[in-house]
Amino acid sequence: EYYNEFADVESIMKLKNPRGALHNIGFIGSIGIAMAAYCIGDTRYKNILEKLKVLIEAIGRCSRERGYSEGIAYDGYMFDFLLDLIPIFSKEDCKKILDTDMMHNIMNQVIHSAVSGNPSMRAEIGDVESKEMTFDIVALIKFQKYFSTEGFAWYIQNVCPSSLRSDAINQLMQMPKTETGALPPKKTVLRLPATIALRSGWASDDMTVIVSACNSSAGHIQHDAGTVVIGTQGSWLINDPGYQQYMESSEREYTLGLQAHNFPVINQVNQKVKNVKVVSIEEGPMPSVELDMTNCYAEGLVKSVRRKIWILDKNRVAIRDSIEGESVESVSYTWHGHPDGYNYVNNWGLVQHEEGILWFRCIGRSFSPSNMTRLRGSRGSLSFSRFLPKPSAPIWWVFTSKETEIDVPTQNADGSLVWGNDTLK
Repeated sequence: EYYNEFADVESIMKLKNPRGALHNIGFIGSIGIAMAAYCIGDTRYKNILEKLKVLIEAIGRCSRERGYSEGIAYDGYMFDFLLDLIPIFSKEDCKKILDTDMMHNIMNQVIHSAVSGNPSMRAEIGDVESKEMTFDIVALIKFQKYFSTEGFAWYIQNVCPSSLRSDAINQLMQMPKTETGALPPKKTVLRLPATIALRSGWASDDMTVIVSACNSSAGHIQHDAGTVVIGTQGSWLINDPGYQQYMESSEREYTLGLQAHNFPVINQVNQKVKNVKVVSIEEGPMPSVELDMTNCYAEGLVKSVRRKIWILDKNRVAIRDSIEGESVESVSYTWHGHPDGYNYVNNWGLVQHEEGILWFRCIGRSFSPSNMTRLRGSRGSLSFSRFLPKPSAPIWWVFTSKETEIDVPTQNADGSLVWGNDTLK
């Protein structure tokens, strides 16, 4: 009955916030009712299918025009349910619903959000819990009955079966076997619905960086533009809480507070608006992405905030934050490491887990063990916090997975960074 007031897509799009009509709970509930009606022979399921077609088209419009997404976990949750209902639609409607840029990119994000060396570990960023919510993988598998996703065979051959839900394994058992030695996707840089994925390659020892860049009005998508997670050898070594605790507690502060994410916190004030702009995405041997996050902060707080991330090679990542504004009194950072291994050695932070290792530091700033904290409410994660009073721009953070012979980058007077044979500006 709730959806009766929405006769067509325009009746949803003219709402101040269309998200109220597109929320995952109502969407999934409608699919469940349609399935039940169909199974008992109640022809009113056809009316629900017509409403769902309107909702799906509206979601597509909001995705294209407003950057709407519910993140990889909840996008997967919604479309896993939808793909069970798809056989009831006509072939024409099936193609219209599934063969869209939005749907193909939702499937791409399952593969491209995975850390090097462990395809089942998608980036826990923007309300994603990779181990607990795997509906997106199920949706990817079901989608292959209708359309192919580049890299799917490679993904399935490398994903750990124990990480899959039983319905995912059931779907795979019904599919024809693929030849061994399937190739990974060709792309190493891709704009996904809620993030941007960069990687040096698809081998276990390659570097993967996932960057939050979501302007969705979905309430559970956090204000975390520019936040990165960095991983290699099957582990996310720089990570993010990845979820939102709704109960008022120290855990909610951990997931939403000033130290929840690793974007620059200016004057001890968090981001307030989801309005990030992608300035550039560059492929090639040194992939990079640059974001303009100025409008994510309270109006008047800062003149300009830009973050650029490079993957220099399979061992090195560099991040440059350029912050301008007369009222900028301080910039602070919190980097969450893998909960199983965080340390400090000679002005470098060090994160280790199984085969993965990552050194990191802020150029021109000293580190000490006092910067390491275990935040109240966290799941045991150690975090590295750094407060910079009246910093000069730009601020450089560097990360390397090399175990020995680490080059120490230097910053020139013009603000550029020299790291080995590479100069970044």
